Amino acid sequence: MTSEQTARSGAASRGRPRDPAVESAILRATLERLAADGYARTSLGDIAKAAGVTRPTIYLRWANLHELVVDALGLIAPGAAGADVDGLDPQDALKAALRAVMPAEVRERGLGLMGHILADAGRHPDLLEIFRERTIAPQLNILIDTMRQLQDHGSVKADVDVEVLADLCLGSYLATFLRTGELDPAEADRVIDTLWPLISTDD
Repeated sequence: MTSEQTARSGAASRGRPRDPAVESAILRATLERLAADGYARTSLGDIAKAAGVTRPTIYLRWANLHELVVDALGLIAPGAAGADVDGLDPQDALKAALRAVMPAEVRERGLGLMGHILADAGRHPDLLEIFRERTIAPQLNILIDTMRQLQDHGSVKADVDVEVLADLCLGSYLATFLRTGELDPAEADRVIDTLWPLISTDD
């Protein structure tokens, strides 16, 4: 029996050992390789080398590349709920929500990763669906939830379609990246400052 087979057999009988530092290194290395090479050209060997671990170490935690990628995509997903807007300036609350969906981890790797996933969608449509579910949907949910809270507080017009507005906010990052080749951390401020006069109840 090879060392990898032994590792898989051990994983099945003992469950996954939990070493947060090792798992974090593997997950982050997975995102790095996916963003650089795409799913079709990424191997567990590449990930192991980037993470500074062995292939059997990965097999102790994940049965295959697909399972590992699913968990790695969850690493860059934000929480599922918007910020509590009570006590915050409404415009600042919306800026904070948009910054929350594009933290440094996503700005650095997320858009490159998205490009590879879209390119691989024909061969791996399930991966695109997982990306929508684990990454895009939580990002949109933060924005939608925050905007609905602001509508309930009377700060955002009641007739504003918050789902369309969330699409515009999130899509602005991709458009800016395609136009300039980079993402400025101040992008959230520029987007909300532009949209706010159109959606605010303030005269």
